Amino acid sequence: MTIMSLIETAKANQAIPYYYLKYLLEKMSRGIYYNHSYAVDDMMPWSAAYRQYEQDERRKPLLSGAPPENEKPHTPRKKDKVKRTA
Repeated sequence: MTIMSLIETAKANQAIPYYYLKYLLEKMSRGIYYNHSYAVDDMMPWSAAYRQYEQDERRKPLLSGAPPENEKPHTPRKKDKVKRTA
C-alpha cells in the first residue's frame, strides 16, 4: 500500500515512478549507511534535488554510448565467419 502511494504521488507530480523509487532507495540507503540525516523536503518528487537526479538518470543511456533505440549490436555467428586458408 505504501509503495502504491509513492507511485501515485510521483505520477501526480509528473515524475517517473521508476526513477523516483530508485532515488528514494539510494538516498535512504546512503543516509543509513553513512549515518547522515536527510531533509524530507529533498525526498519529495517536486524537489529540485529529485528533478536534477531524474534528468541525470534519463541522460545516462545517451552518455553511455548505447545504440540508438536500444538496438542490439550485431554479434557474429560461427556460420558468418570466413574460413581462412593458408
